[in-house]
Amino acid sequence: KQWYQRRVRGLQVAMKKASVPAAEEEDRSRNLMIFGLREETDGQTVKESVAAVMQELNEKPVMTTCDRLGAVAAGKNRPVRVTLESRDSLLTLLRKAKDLRNSCFSKVYLEPDRSREEREERRRTLSTLASLRRRNASRRYFLRGGKIEWEESTTHPGAAR
Repeated sequence: KQWYQRRVRGLQVAMKKASVPAAEEEDRSRNLMIFGLREETDGQTVKESVAAVMQELNEKPVMTTCDRLGAVAAGKNRPVRVTLESRDSLLTLLRKAKDLRNSCFSKVYLEPDRSREEREERRRTLSTLASLRRRNASRRYFLRGGKIEWEESTTHPGAAR
């Protein structure tokens, strides 16, 4: 009987630990990370700074929360985490993020909120992608759905891209 009770307790603890990442993932599904956005000056709020970026993308998503992360350091721009009301708003903003390149926010980058494990996996994938691109110029390597894919390059292998 004691063995059975210990086993049940062990399973309950394991289930509790397994449910925490699922809840964390659910919370992250509507979060947007903004990198490179200048620190606020002249009484401007974080929300106003983020609203200016959204206006540049011609979007007006409903923002639940908007906070800077990390400690203040001179000369550094802290990332901003924005929680949106819907996942659809997040996906729309991520699709339009490349439009910031040709604007006054050219150094601002939008990313989904990723867990530490997801960030490490993405870092490894991008490192592998870079090494593949260096080693084989006759193929065009790219990411699709988090996986590395390739196609034969249409340019001459020696030609600059």
